[in-house]
Amino acid sequence: MNVRKDGKQEWGTVAADLADLNGINTKWVQGRTAADGWIEFPASGMNVFQGAGSRQWGTVAADKADLNDVATHRAQVKERLTLQGGLSVDNVLETQDGPPRLIVHGRLDAEGEVKADHTVTVTGDLTTLGMLRVQGESRLQGKVNAGAHLSVRNAGDWIMHTNDGKVAINGDLRVHGAFRSDS
Repeated sequence: MNVRKDGKQEWGTVAADLADLNGINTKWVQGRTAADGWIEFPASGMNVFQGAGSRQWGTVAADKADLNDVATHRAQVKERLTLQGGLSVDNVLETQDGPPRLIVHGRLDAEGEVKADHTVTVTGDLTTLGMLRVQGESRLQGKVNAGAHLSVRNAGDWIMHTNDGKVAINGDLRVHGAFRSDS
């Protein structure tokens, strides 16, 4: 604030218990001491810094923040993150601590590749609209129903193929136990 002192215009200090102002124009605001944090107001918005004139980022604490957009390098949520609308992940979605799992109540749409390095357990129906490729061993407990064709392959060579009511075997057929034919 400009204060007249001895006919000169100099910077001075105003001390008050209460100030009722319509606005304040300033480059920055600091706490009561040089050790307190400070806020800077660049043209792009607001910067919060730690105390003692440092340019280290400070912490903003609030009960609630209503923001249109958040751009950050890292975010930590201490309890539950609730999304209303959706979640877009451009790179990796990873769980760090606790049981490594992602629970989806509802539908999970993967427009790209879904990769599991260990076990995939499906307790309901598994429906693929395209091809289901299994590389390595697969164990099926229960019934396998193929609504059309079913092929069993070893690399590129087919071993068994069902097509239009026929079963074709390419190679040896070994049966341990009873074999029955109704024709």
